[in-house]
Amino acid sequence: MLLPEALLFPGKIILRWILSTGFISYKYDHNVRMREKMDEIQSLAFQLKSEMAGGLPGLEAQLIMSPVNRKYRYDGKLRKETSKKAGVLVLLYPCDKGKICLPLIQRPEYDGAHGGQVSFPGGKREKRDKSIVETALREANEEIGVRPSEVHILGLMTELYVWASNATVAPVLAWAEKRPVFIPDKSEVREILEVDIILLMDRRNIKSKMLRLKNGLAVEAPYYDIGGKMIWGATAMILSELVELLKSTKPDRYDH
Repeated sequence: MLLPEALLFPGKIILRWILSTGFISYKYDHNVRMREKMDEIQSLAFQLKSEMAGGLPGLEAQLIMSPVNRKYRYDGKLRKETSKKAGVLVLLYPCDKGKICLPLIQRPEYDGAHGGQVSFPGGKREKRDKSIVETALREANEEIGVRPSEVHILGLMTELYVWASNATVAPVLAWAEKRPVFIPDKSEVREILEVDIILLMDRRNIKSKMLRLKNGLAVEAPYYDIGGKMIWGATAMILSELVELLKSTKPDRYDH
């Protein structure tokens, strides 16, 4: 009596079925893509670390996106040493289709200096924070759910004094091996924006308009128009320094 092939060689039949579904091929392709993404973000992180060791673009790069000439606010004699200290996280990570992104948040509307604006995750340094880096990591965890354990710190970018909130902001540049699982704090975050860094390089996304500030002052403000969102002020100035750093790593790719 001849037994069916399925009874004699069940493993062979199962393997043939798995191969026919393309599951193994899919897993292989997926793993290759993930490896390529990780290689790219690691390579960029290494280059950024090297560039930062040689010096930062600094205030000159920030002023490209300043709504007013802020040079006097950085004079040691005039700068408010009593300002609050704050840290924000500038986090690069691999996102869809080989892109590298960073998260920004749109804050809810409220009666304050930054209500409704787009900013980096971050906030005021607290007594329990051992460093400004810890401040940025804690705030990012609280606001958008990024775990400190998945973040690799590259270093501090140039500090920025924000007169509207009387705060000196330290941008902490970092990277992650994969896209974080974002969990927004609804009380502080209306929306999380995942911004492809290539969009920041495209000069067509830099625009300008007249704004009337809450103190009544009218200013001509440059801003990044990303997906219809207006990114201006301190956030745009920090991004402007990041753009100059990125250009120095791969001019052929990032100098649009």
